[in-house]
Amino acid sequence: MLCTVPFIFFQDLYSTLNQLSIAFSEELFFRVYLMSFFSNFTTSILFTIPHILLYGDLHSFLVFLPSLIYGFVYQKTKSFILIAILHFLSNVFYDKILLNSDIINSGFRL
Repeated sequence: MLCTVPFIFFQDLYSTLNQLSIAFSEELFFRVYLMSFFSNFTTSILFTIPHILLYGDLHSFLVFLPSLIYGFVYQKTKSFILIAILHFLSNVFYDKILLNSDIINSGFRL
């Protein structure tokens, strides 16, 4: 397992580039553009709505908290590259680690 972890990004180059372009474009629009007009909270709500409409599951609501974190980091650093990388890494973590874990796949029960 230790030998395969560094290669998690290169196992599927298309998927990696897709995730990178999604993170880049979402952060450019929501953080750089919309946060110049709205608060972090409002921008995070606006960030969550398309995820709910596109995917329509419980996980879609969970993007709100990371969105608040990205907004906070952007407010403090004004670094678009940093938040795009954070977004990309969290997408990869969610896609490669959480979606393949037994916790998520066994059915989340309260």
